[in-house]
Amino acid sequence: MTGPDSITSAGKWEKGFRGGFPDLTDNRLSTTRKTDVTTDYDRHKYLLAFKLDGFDTFRDTPLRYLELHLGYYARGYDQYDGLPWQVDERFRTVYVGVGLNVGRLLKPLWDTQRFNYIQMPYTYAPYNHRLD
Repeated sequence: MTGPDSITSAGKWEKGFRGGFPDLTDNRLSTTRKTDVTTDYDRHKYLLAFKLDGFDTFRDTPLRYLELHLGYYARGYDQYDGLPWQVDERFRTVYVGVGLNVGRLLKPLWDTQRFNYIQMPYTYAPYNHRLD
């Protein structure tokens, strides 16, 4: 379909997508110590959080304060040089978990978007699976 009708249809789809998707998911970074986020990747965890308060089913229940996580992290790559006598301690891990929606919990006190991008350490329970 071309012409004004296709633009209107695309605009409706885009509006629905933008309006619903940010309420359901966040891409976040978690780190467990003070680091330079641009160069020190050894303590970073990357995760996709599915916020239960974005689903109509959970919006008015206590489960709205929970979220499901899917994440990835790697360790030991910054110390590995590939030398023959060096022990290879590098590993990669994916994990799933259940966490607290900190932004939702603090919303009555502090309405901020900061927790859409940062995962507070120790606010989730992961199940780890090593890839190596």
